[in-house]
Amino acid sequence: MVLYVGMPRKLRIAYPGAMYHVMSRGDRREKIFLDNVDRQDFIKTLAEACQKTNWQVHTYCLMPNHTTGCWKPRNRTWRRRWLREDGGHAWGPSLR
Repeated sequence: MVLYVGMPRKLRIAYPGAMYHVMSRGDRREKIFLDNVDRQDFIKTLAEACQKTNWQVHTYCLMPNHTTGCWKPRNRTWRRRWLREDGGHAWGPSLR
């Protein structure tokens, strides 16, 4: 068993006006979207997060076991907010 203490990499520095490749995936290549309802819920959550945080989503792609996209945040707190928003979606399919 390997135990990691601390973060596996340094935090990324947020640059004003920078675009970021954002990815979220399931454990062990498991599906995170079971059906179109899950996909629609994710898109709705993403739209709500964009309204709250003023993110610009330039591209996104939903695949069975992960999501990916290019986003432009308007402030430095985007990573913390994304973890909160993405975490909310991650629990949704588990609770159905």
